[in-house]
Amino acid sequence: SNPKAAFDLGLGAIDSGNTDSFPYYQHVVHQWADLTAEDGSYGVSILNDCKYGMDKPNDNTLRLTLIHTPLAQFSPDSGQDWQDMGLNLFTYSILISGLMGVLIPYLYFNVLGDPSKNRKIFMGDSGSLTLGFILGFLFVKFAMNNPMVMSYHKDGLILSITMLIVPMFDVVRVVLMRTYHRRPLFQADKNHIHHKLMRSGMSQHQSLIIILAVALLFAAINILFTFGLKLNLTATLTIDVVLFVIFNYVVNYGIRRHGNPVFEL
Repeated sequence: SNPKAAFDLGLGAIDSGNTDSFPYYQHVVHQWADLTAEDGSYGVSILNDCKYGMDKPNDNTLRLTLIHTPLAQFSPDSGQDWQDMGLNLFTYSILISGLMGVLIPYLYFNVLGDPSKNRKIFMGDSGSLTLGFILGFLFVKFAMNNPMVMSYHKDGLILSITMLIVPMFDVVRVVLMRTYHRRPLFQADKNHIHHKLMRSGMSQHQSLIIILAVALLFAAINILFTFGLKLNLTATLTIDVVLFVIFNYVVNYGIRRHGNPVFEL
């Protein structure tokens, strides 16, 4: 406990007292802030490589401020609605914004690009693996239960699964089919859902539209079941599995009608 704390200002440090009435950040801290007991017996220093704001509302608290991401329902005297003590997700927001900035032009040139003018972009293994890792990381972060990082969402798991349900179910199906046909699990083939749609007579763009439509349908169904009908996770996922199996049977029927093999060795 100390009525004063030390703040690094870049060119030096300053000792400053409590900020009882000022609701915003007090000091722009460059690399560190320190709160040490008056008798020197105990202290805590916050080290940071970014320029954030900090304030000191009482004798034993240092608060990181400046970035305004408030979460509702604070106690009236905490001052947290003026501080960066909400969800603290601005780092992930920057990651998502950068990902969107990369994917939007990619989708444009991948779907509408003209190969004859060298304006076609193809995503290889490195791009798809990186994209999958980032999406998986973000959805695990959203679904996890760690109140020290972010507030828990009881429906976070089903929402995260819903966003990736088509590729997740497709991977499980492909692994099961490779196992059934005694094929190497990690050997590339042409049995993913987009390959099957193209063998059923669809073009690449038509296959993309069908996959997007199925993903949106699953999202609508899961939102209805979870928030409307209040079904639990097990019941919702069971219905999803049944619907995905029916969808694959329909695709297999279309493949057979065109005289193509359902599983291509």
